[in-house]
Amino acid sequence: MKNLVIILTGVAVFVAGLAAAGALTPRINVERQEQNLMVSDTVYDLPPEMAIYQAALGTFRGLAVNFLWERAETLKNQGKFHEAIELGKLITKLQPRYPAVWEFVSWNQAYNISVATHTPMERWMWVKSGIDLLQQRGGGIDANPYALALYQQLGWIYFHKVGEFMDNMNWHYKRELADMWHSILGIPPRDRQEYLRYLQTIVDAPDSMEALPPGAQRVARWMLEQGHQFDRHTLRKFNVPFPVAEEREEPSLALDPDRPPDVRLAPQIAWPDFATDEDLAATLAFLRRKAIMSPEINMNPADMYRMVERFGPIDFRHPASHALYWSQLGLERLGTDDGRQFDNEINTKRNVLNALQTIAQSGQVIYQAAPEPGNSYISYLPFWDFWIAYDDYFVNDVLNDPRRASDVVEEEFGPGHRNQMETAIAMTYAFGDEAAADRLYRRMQDKFQGTEAAPEYEMPLSDFALQQLFDTLDQPQVVRSLIVGLITHSVTSRAVHRDVNGSEEQFRLARRIYDEYRRLNPNPMDPLYQELPDWDILHVNALASFIGGNGGPAGVQQVPLAARSGIYRSLPPNIRAIIYLQQGQELTEEAMLAGVDPQLLFPSPPPDVLEAVRQQLMQAAPQNQQPGGARQETR
Repeated sequence: MKNLVIILTGVAVFVAGLAAAGALTPRINVERQEQNLMVSDTVYDLPPEMAIYQAALGTFRGLAVNFLWERAETLKNQGKFHEAIELGKLITKLQPRYPAVWEFVSWNQAYNISVATHTPMERWMWVKSGIDLLQQRGGGIDANPYALALYQQLGWIYFHKVGEFMDNMNWHYKRELADMWHSILGIPPRDRQEYLRYLQTIVDAPDSMEALPPGAQRVARWMLEQGHQFDRHTLRKFNVPFPVAEEREEPSLALDPDRPPDVRLAPQIAWPDFATDEDLAATLAFLRRKAIMSPEINMNPADMYRMVERFGPIDFRHPASHALYWSQLGLERLGTDDGRQFDNEINTKRNVLNALQTIAQSGQVIYQAAPEPGNSYISYLPFWDFWIAYDDYFVNDVLNDPRRASDVVEEEFGPGHRNQMETAIAMTYAFGDEAAADRLYRRMQDKFQGTEAAPEYEMPLSDFALQQLFDTLDQPQVVRSLIVGLITHSVTSRAVHRDVNGSEEQFRLARRIYDEYRRLNPNPMDPLYQELPDWDILHVNALASFIGGNGGPAGVQQVPLAARSGIYRSLPPNIRAIIYLQQGQELTEEAMLAGVDPQLLFPSPPPDVLEAVRQQLMQAAPQNQQPGGARQETR
């Protein structure tokens, strides 16, 4: 009888446990779904090594993950990032559906460990490894296609770590990324419809060599016989753009014929003689598709086509283009997932706005490849039309989001967006594109028609743009940066991009801003007067900035040596002496690295002129001034 009671009690406890488990199951499933631990059939299959790790530990996997996660956090807090990353990588194999660990490891690689290295290649290796961990096939996004936080972080790494200027080796990252995509796509068209036709050939290209037309298939087989793989490295060896009908040119980089030539990258491999232009075009589309969809890059030409169709001719050699691609892709995938996980949506939309803003400011990439990507030339020009895409995205995707009250969104985003659009109007006008400024200004007039702000947009465009610029005249450091930036950009427009009209407009505007500042602050004893140097000093600083390699207000850009040499050799001896004393050693070393006689590029001024200028600099040093030499408007 006693045994029967025990048995019945056990059965009762068992049934009660089942009932409790059944009652808790819906809540547990909700938690699993919120933590992205429950996935649908559309999720990519896990790589074999992840499946093996999960199967090997069985039911102990959860305990192992908890222990390793706590240990990894402890190591990170102790500054032992390498050890923390190794544990983190192990956790991604044991628990690949846990997005937080992918965030943890990729961030440590791209940010914490990278800055502990000392060479550009080492640092880029770690930054790229943080990108690859999320982006590559079988990585964090493949394993968690609805975890918006991973798209947001990947977009941010591209935008901030690669695209911004906080890291002192950021230009090396920009060159490496540009070189990769220059090899894959060449110089993309800047007309939207032409770009879409170009991308359509890649979208329509087959995935297998056997599906190519006979002539292109023969070229592809020849490539395999020569030992080439169908990847981006092979494309680079053939030096895209190729000599076929699609060949394009960058914005003008023509230099005067008497200037020393730049070092150019020669093709390493020639196409076979039997290949026709049609064969090469089909082969290139196939190779580009294979490179884009490779495990390393893991992007989709159809998604790229859709981004260009919506936003405009995005140049994927620019870091902001990848921030835009991955952030928008995450938002689109999220929208098809029955409302799952919206917690990072606002930050991801900010990524998109930041990317479009950056592309508008610097989206036209000028790239000249070198044997080593780190020695290549890269520069950026504005792509003002993307301000329209920026404004459209704010209105359609941010302001008019049906899930959020428009007045709340306007309060949160509206002032910043309005300030940005007004700045865009001023800058497009300042840098000579009055048509683009007028399009943006009319948008603001339409948007605020009938509101209290309408009178602010009733004045002529020129008055509005100048007012925006002059509103900063009570900030000497801002005025100084703007003036030097405009002069430097003026020199770049003339010497590198051969835009004489734009150069003149930028130079005149710089002088106009300077004169207006002096008119508002006329007293030499006033600190505001004293904080802005004389025009000659600002002018020389801008020339020195250009000759030292700074191509404009956006940051340090490696302007071609030939263009910098031409400007340097055109200067009067006393101004040339100032720059030589400041930067002569660096310029000499740079010329020698390029294999050119430094005296040919940057000849030293006469000794007596050098000594006289040196004495002037020494006398002016206590007053924190530099002599501008003779008052000449030399450019």
